[in-house]
Amino acid sequence: MRTLRTVVAVAVGIVAGPALASDLATCQYTPERREELSCLCIAPKASPVAILDQIKGDVWRTDKIDFSPIESTAWLEVGDKVLFSDNGEAILSAVDCQRLIGPNSSLVVYELDETCACAALVEDPKPAAAVHDPSLLLGAAGIVGIKVLIHSISP
Repeated sequence: MRTLRTVVAVAVGIVAGPALASDLATCQYTPERREELSCLCIAPKASPVAILDQIKGDVWRTDKIDFSPIESTAWLEVGDKVLFSDNGEAILSAVDCQRLIGPNSSLVVYELDETCACAALVEDPKPAAAVHDPSLLLGAAGIVGIKVLIHSISP
């Protein structure tokens, strides 16, 4: 049984090894093209596409409904979005690329083509759902309520 497992593991390595090498070769973009695409790092769409490590401060990752804090190493996949607060930072690593991502940033991982993905910074690092002071939401709701009331009372 052990011999069968060894043979299967070697066969998978032989088949997957060249596939990974070809994926890396197809994701070779010139620095100019990478800059044109606004990609910090370009990597094969393997799992994971990139890794966040050495996380400091407040860093949040998307999940299905909201953002959840990241406190240690995070594996990033296509579709992930990561928000860095004013004290948050981490090292982004993907294949042969390493970048420090710093405070007040928003990082997304998206598909470039069928074999490659891009890790890029985006403009709006603070979504509306990240409001931390509930009194701001309560105040805004009160203002809207008053305007509706005044509008419905006026002739």
